[in-house]
Amino acid sequence: MKKVILVILFGLMLSASPSYAVGSNLLPVREVRIATREAKITQIQVNISEDLRNRAAKEITRRVSFLTELITQINGIKKLTTPQKTDLQTQIQNTDRWFKRFANKINADTDDVTLKVDVKSIVNNYISSYSLGKKLIYWWLLIEFR
Repeated sequence: MKKVILVILFGLMLSASPSYAVGSNLLPVREVRIATREAKITQIQVNISEDLRNRAAKEITRRVSFLTELITQINGIKKLTTPQKTDLQTQIQNTDRWFKRFANKINADTDDVTLKVDVKSIVNNYISSYSLGKKLIYWWLLIEFR
């Protein structure tokens, strides 16, 4: 009788052991943590992409408005000849078209690395259009003060 009671008690202790209950719950908890972590990483990547696109759109808008203002200034200079005005306006309009095409390319980019490189190239192209504006001012000064 004692042996039977000991076997039953031992069987009850093994079946009610907390190690079995904990072991079966660990796998779903890990999967939930991994899924949560992956969701956070994905959301961070989406936020980075959206931020880059927003900054690029803002910078392109700023540069296009500068170019539009530059065309207005060219038209206001009376000492430039019509071919000179046309040449400068053509250069500015080409840059303006480039920025608009580039905005479409940035919106189509899916890779963060490519997106970052494209946003940096906005600055490089702006420097060339800014130097075009400086050339215009230099021309104006040469014509005005001759």
